[in-house]
This record gives sequence, C-alpha cells and structure tokens, in this order.
Amino acid sequence: MSCCCLDTYAEIYATVGPAVMVCQLLAVLEVIHPLLGWVRSGVAMPVMQVSINIYQSIDRSVFLYAE
Repeated sequence: MSCCCLDTYAEIYATVGPAVMVCQLLAVLEVIHPLLGWVRSGVAMPVMQVSINIYQSIDRSVFLYAE
C-alpha cells in the first residue's frame, strides 16, 4: 500500500473519529441504563447489538492499521 493511502486514512479518522467515538459511547450507555434500572427494558438485546458494533469497529480499525 502506498504512503498516500495511509495519509488518507489518517485524514478520514481525524475527521470522523470524534463523531464515531461519541456514537460508540452512546451505544454503551444504552446497555448501562437498563443495568442501573433507569429504563424498563431488557439488557440482552442491547448487549448483543452493541457488542457486535464495537467488535466490528475494532476489527476494521486493526485491519486498516495492520496494512
């Protein structure tokens, strides 16, 4: 992979990274709120959805920086 692509990835991450981190934080809070009893909903479904999304995010970021 050429050096130009790595610069592009860094620019994309610098642009989109903060927004993605906020969205991931909100997703984790979606799991924490039922655990604390603040909302009357189950915990299982949000745990499955959030864990899959976080796993995919980590997998993609590792893949981008491994090349």
